[in-house]
Amino acid sequence: MFQLARVHDTVHIQPNEFGKDVLTAVRNALNAKYPNKVMRNLGLCVALYDILHIGESHLHPGSAAHHTAVQFRLVIFRPHIGAILTGSVVSSDEEGVRISLGFFNDIHVPKTLLQEPSSWSPEEGLWVWNVTPDHELFVDLENPIRFRVHQIVFAEQANAASRAAVAATAAAAVASNVASRPGTPGAGASTTALAAKAQAAGAGSSGAPAAAPPVAVEPPMRIIAAIDKSGLGLTSWWPGDEGGDDADGDEGMDET
Repeated sequence: MFQLARVHDTVHIQPNEFGKDVLTAVRNALNAKYPNKVMRNLGLCVALYDILHIGESHLHPGSAAHHTAVQFRLVIFRPHIGAILTGSVVSSDEEGVRISLGFFNDIHVPKTLLQEPSSWSPEEGLWVWNVTPDHELFVDLENPIRFRVHQIVFAEQANAASRAAVAATAAAAVASNVASRPGTPGAGASTTALAAKAQAAGAGSSGAPAAAPPVAVEPPMRIIAAIDKSGLGLTSWWPGDEGGDDADGDEGMDET
């Protein structure tokens, strides 16, 4: 479930850290940057494990900080595919069940990976495992649940420059279309004027601009889980089976 990742980076040691020894200053800079952050295609950084090498520090024009090359290792949370973990049920909806490990909450069991046959109960707002026509087991909230890691998904992260370029291209295309219509300003009209006209057209009767639709924010890392096999699901479903629930809990940390 936890791994060691070897990372190379250049940290910025701020002037208020110059009075400290180099090791302490570098450790402070790394602890401020990495823990509780998701590193794309690697996992969730839990903590700084150790510092392997500290290189020379350099000053760059326009910056008072020391730029220091560092090699270090991080404790990363990224369970193996197929690992068996135990969390707590935090919510349910018609799309599936959501689970938390306490320090990581973006775990989703889609309805296709629930025990078969399962059904959604709108009255209870819960999923039900229909073991037999007369025997139903509810996936109750705030209960321990054992699941299998089915997939780990990292969000696509476009940088600010690319997002700005896409927005600018779209705005230019809209302005070009508006300018080409009869009765609109010619090629000499400014883009600002065209944008003002578009904004006015989108405003309501009160003159206020129309509210933009909410944008769903995808978590940087999420786990797709499954409870579709024997022994998986609420731990209360399987009495007498309270043994090891972490398939890789005894293997310690693997270095990547």
